[in-house]
Amino acid sequence: MAYELQSSSYNEKLSINAIENHIFSNQLPIIPFINSGDKEVSFDGYLQVNTKVSDNKKDFLKKVDVQVKSKKVKRYTGKKAKFQLDIEDIKNYYKQFGCILLLVQIKDSLNMKIYYKQLLPLELYETLESTKKDGKSKSIELRELDETNLYTVCMKFIRELDKQPKALIELEEKPDKFSQMRISSITMRNELKENLTEFFDHSYTIYGVKEGIEYPLDTVSMLEIISKGPMVFVIEKINGELSKYGLNITETVKKGKNYRIIVVEDSLELEFNFKESTFKFNANKLNSLKSQLKTLPFIIEVLEEGNLYLEIDGVYKKAVINLEGREDVLDRIKHSENKVRNLARVYEKFNVDKNFVFLNEDMIDGEMDKLISVFIENEIVKPSQDSESPCFVKFNLGGSFITTFYSPKNKILYLDPFSKEINNILISAKTGDDIYISIPMYIALETELLANSLNINYKLIYDSIEIFLVDNDSNVKSISATLTNFCLRCISAYDLCNEMILLDIAKLILNKLKKLEDSHATDINLLQIEKRLTKSLTVESQTLLINMLDQSDNEEVILRFCVNVLLDNKPMADFYLKKIKKDEDEFNYLQEQPIFNLLKELL
Repeated sequence: MAYELQSSSYNEKLSINAIENHIFSNQLPIIPFINSGDKEVSFDGYLQVNTKVSDNKKDFLKKVDVQVKSKKVKRYTGKKAKFQLDIEDIKNYYKQFGCILLLVQIKDSLNMKIYYKQLLPLELYETLESTKKDGKSKSIELRELDETNLYTVCMKFIRELDKQPKALIELEEKPDKFSQMRISSITMRNELKENLTEFFDHSYTIYGVKEGIEYPLDTVSMLEIISKGPMVFVIEKINGELSKYGLNITETVKKGKNYRIIVVEDSLELEFNFKESTFKFNANKLNSLKSQLKTLPFIIEVLEEGNLYLEIDGVYKKAVINLEGREDVLDRIKHSENKVRNLARVYEKFNVDKNFVFLNEDMIDGEMDKLISVFIENEIVKPSQDSESPCFVKFNLGGSFITTFYSPKNKILYLDPFSKEINNILISAKTGDDIYISIPMYIALETELLANSLNINYKLIYDSIEIFLVDNDSNVKSISATLTNFCLRCISAYDLCNEMILLDIAKLILNKLKKLEDSHATDINLLQIEKRLTKSLTVESQTLLINMLDQSDNEEVILRFCVNVLLDNKPMADFYLKKIKKDEDEFNYLQEQPIFNLLKELL
């Protein structure tokens, strides 16, 4: 027979009996030492945690302080319960390095439910800091013990306690001091979670890791979960057949919301409302050609067939599209798919990577149209400059561009300059004696094209120039200025895109020029490359630069500026820069040179 007992002392004894019954009935390796009557300050005793069910001293692991609270209820509060703790108790818990709070809700002498809360030093410290001014008590949320057992609760408490010494907590280290972070939860079960929303039901501790030491930084709860991975979408066709799409997704789940945002292939945004079993979509972001080739056929089939099933938390759920004007939308998306497939043909012509992510989509619709009209529909579009002279022409696309070679006398006006079929095209260069000689066309490439062309082939450029340099000393020497300027553009392009082979191309040419004619300019340019590769110059290189200063005239201000930049002598570099500024043209020219980028690094 169940009895309803009103006395607080009886309720306290019932609570202790409920805890002991939980331990003994589950055969947990815990020996309880819990007193009734609140004889101890802030604590009711402790739990002796052993490694196994035993009275043997060698099996002892640790004592865990506990406080037991009881509350008479007509009905249980569910999976969680709240209890108001006195701040003075919280201070004592912190002094004793934490404790486990156990709350027993009592319906009657036979019906009781236990709730628990592991009160660790970091959370206690944060609570005390947040209630310094006016806090006398703090509401604490507890979890039902039915989801686990008291031994697991104690073991997780012990494990986490070892990582939360007060000395580290009171340092109050900031997250930005750590390059590595770890996160843990003492309430999350070890098994893999199928339902993402379950993560919202737990609290987490963030640790910063430095030299193998974990610094406790903060206790947090999750408000938003973002997960990435593959997902299989199933479309049920009108005829009953099933069509499957395996796509990469980024899923965002927000606490308390009945919808999820799923971004497919970093492009197509789907918003699923599972309360209403509907979804809507946004196809405004392109991301890349590859993304479009995957998502457009998928959304077209969804619009044509209607029923979509997707895997959520291990279960396939049906969602019906929520859309007005379906036919108009379908027509527009089909038009977009046709455009994308034509763009794919342009990519193939110029060997452009389909994974290229568009950097700027503001003008991309018109840019795609122009590429398709010229290279698929064969519309004749001449470059803005002298249309009778061969030249490199760029076609913008998503914040970058495709580089072509305009050949007015050819049947095909725009050629891919990086295809093996035409990489031997030569252009004319004027020597110092006003004689024109033939050189590889790549030497005419500007910095922007070298750095940002989607279809560039650096290996082809390197090989072409290497062939030109072999057994051609007279011609190479006669256009040394042209070659030097190209090297400077390669170095500047490297600063923009960090492609190492650009420095290799410049070194190839400069080493050849150094063999033919030793000059300070060539040495400085080679040392510019060394500086970029190693961040510091060798003693031999530094000596070479110092000798240049000794041998140079005071009026050779650009040389002296360059030498001091390479020697990291900013005050002297600034001194000569002031002199250079007196000649506006000379200063403007210098600002465009790669040596100026090294000066900026000294700031």
